[in-house]
Amino acid sequence: MNNIRLFTVTYCGALLLIGSLTVGLHFFQVQIVESQKRNAEIINVAGRQRMLSQKVALHYQNYVAENDADRQVEHYRSFEEAVTVMRDSHGALTVGLFSLSPTDPSYDRLNALYYGETRLDERVKQYLADAEVAMNQTVLGTVTPDTKFLGMSAPLLTDLDVAVASYERNAASQVDHVKRVSVWCAVAIIVLLLAEAVFIFRPVGRRMYLAEEELRALALTDPLTGCHNRRGFMTAATAMIALMRRHDKSVACVIFDIDHFKRVNDTYGHATGDEVIIMVVRAALGNLRESDVLGRVGGEEFAIFLPNTDVQGARLVAEKIRKAIEITPYKDENYDFYVTASFGVSASVPTTSSCPAAFMDASDDQLYRAKRSGRNKVCTTDDNLIVVPPANAA
Repeated sequence: MNNIRLFTVTYCGALLLIGSLTVGLHFFQVQIVESQKRNAEIINVAGRQRMLSQKVALHYQNYVAENDADRQVEHYRSFEEAVTVMRDSHGALTVGLFSLSPTDPSYDRLNALYYGETRLDERVKQYLADAEVAMNQTVLGTVTPDTKFLGMSAPLLTDLDVAVASYERNAASQVDHVKRVSVWCAVAIIVLLLAEAVFIFRPVGRRMYLAEEELRALALTDPLTGCHNRRGFMTAATAMIALMRRHDKSVACVIFDIDHFKRVNDTYGHATGDEVIIMVVRAALGNLRESDVLGRVGGEEFAIFLPNTDVQGARLVAEKIRKAIEITPYKDENYDFYVTASFGVSASVPTTSSCPAAFMDASDDQLYRAKRSGRNKVCTTDDNLIVVPPANAA
């Protein structure tokens, strides 16, 4: 339960972190898009300043050169409009709507441009003031117009170009920042996904695989003895028969059960009966090869498949097991007794129609022969040999 809770918390935490990164990146990009719109407007306003400074000078010169009174009025109005728009735009760039925050990358550079040695802010204001003075003097005609502002136009254009370039670099810097943040967020998400795969899903997959293997083993294993149950035994026997058929080798089947086992349960109890079954299985395993397959196919009935073994070889194995069971006493603090077992043996080279059931039926017939002839014997399909037990058999 703790593992499940830990997995759930870890998985949800990873999802929350990925979701937070994704949502945060989205809002960050939204803010940058809005910032870029603002930057585009700033660049447009800054670029227009350059054009307006030229218009101011041009409309003044056109006014001076024009002889037609109506046309002069038009130039005068255009001049005033250009001065007003340029002054408003300049105010927006320096202290108004489009003024930069100290956190903007170009803030120091533009601040130095407008208020440092270049004094662009002061020069733009002076340029507009001088232009208005010159226009008023020209209109009144009382004094000679002071047109020094016309000489300020060229260097002013140069510095306005620098301002526009700075605004453009600021916008480009923000775009680069967005790219870097996006890349790092993408990398972080990929790393988190890989971490999920390695530290969450891989262990979970491993646990699921082990749990599946454990369930499969439980489904094929007898819980009391640890050997194959009937299902597991038939599966292993089928594979063995197929292998021996490919190599044209003989397969032997031995079936045995404990003699008078009901009497053991009735006399000593089912718990003791279970211990006797475990003892019998140990005696059998002690006389089998690793390649042999043992299974508990009934309450006190067992079956063995022996690869590459004929009837006589299987009879010898069965006799060893029979003798081991016969001479091994069951002892505990309350009881001390012996049990015996009867065996049936068959063997043949498998054919395409061979199956475990056919082998087991043949061995089962020999098992019943052994029981009918006195028990504690080994009977085979070969020569119907019956091994007579010693006189002291239980």
